[in-house]
Amino acid sequence: MTNNRKGIKMILISPYSVFEHIFEVDAIVNTINTKGYMGKGLALECALRFPDMEKKYKEECQKQKIKAGDVWIYEVESEYWEDPEKEIRKTKRLKVLNAATKDDYKFPSKIEWVESVVNEIKNLLNGNEINSITLPKLGAGLGKLNWENVEDIIVTKLSELDKKIIIALDLIPGEREKLGIRRAMKELFSKKTLFENNTEHSYKENISRFRELLNIENVGKKKYSELVRKYY
Repeated sequence: MTNNRKGIKMILISPYSVFEHIFEVDAIVNTINTKGYMGKGLALECALRFPDMEKKYKEECQKQKIKAGDVWIYEVESEYWEDPEKEIRKTKRLKVLNAATKDDYKFPSKIEWVESVVNEIKNLLNGNEINSITLPKLGAGLGKLNWENVEDIIVTKLSELDKKIIIALDLIPGEREKLGIRRAMKELFSKKTLFENNTEHSYKENISRFRELLNIENVGKKKYSELVRKYY
């Protein structure tokens, strides 16, 4: 469940991942750098979920078209669970707002870059194409910025908008993620030739997030990419 942040009209705080909210938003925000590297965190999850986007992103970076503080927009076709209880899966067009909160991926984010991307997101929300959005803790994960400072920027700049805005804290799995894990595990362990030395039971207690499927022996990035697009 998402909860209204006290005193804020349209900003919701969610303990789940941005991907949990694809069913209810027009756009999600991903965090990137300007060097063409989507190798960790949310960026890696987006790269594996939307491989064509990662390819285009690398091309844009090679042309030096993305600068720190920019928002690069890419539209994708994304599957999602509309109703996890009935296991109804659908497809929709989704905008991914790739927010350059870093310059070089080896170094931390800067608060002025976060402020810049939030300003760009605000401008986009002031238009007519995006009426709902979910965004992560911009620059406050691998970017190492203080979350309270980042949150203040987001709330100050976006709370006045009459749009649906969800801040996804990515603390626990939601029902769609849990369903995706169950379905992916069922597929993996029905293929005895690939996982003959493993048992589903031995992994169940250690897999609480979909991204942790990458920790299973013989699940490489290619297989994970297939699973995440099918089940989460």
